[in-house]
Amino acid sequence: MSAMSYREDNKVLWRGVRPAHNGTQILESTVATNETVVLYTVSAGMTFNLCYYYLFLEKGIDGYGQLLITDELDVTKFRVGRLYSFPDNIGNVDSQAFYFPIEIKEGWKFKVTSSVALLEVWCGIHGFEE
Repeated sequence: MSAMSYREDNKVLWRGVRPAHNGTQILESTVATNETVVLYTVSAGMTFNLCYYYLFLEKGIDGYGQLLITDELDVTKFRVGRLYSFPDNIGNVDSQAFYFPIEIKEGWKFKVTSSVALLEVWCGIHGFEE
């Protein structure tokens, strides 16, 4: 899937394998409130390597926010993160870094959902395409 290369320059007695990439870095974020928002669509002919994501719920309202990955036909393939909110907890955060990036195919979409009115779901992703 990916053309991710591993290279090492062997300077200063470096031992082992050092991961690197030849792609374009992507850093995107958005907010969803009682809706589903497309955060990012993987470019044609590319593979997106997801390295990190975060979800943040600002208000204490019964509901949830989530980050989904869907295919070209908008069929959900992965629920990357889901975060629940309750009236007494304000400022919930969920984040995850992936040491080995998750590869996402061309044309697939990252979507952020908010399940109820007034629940703001902040979401961001970081990765690279190559």
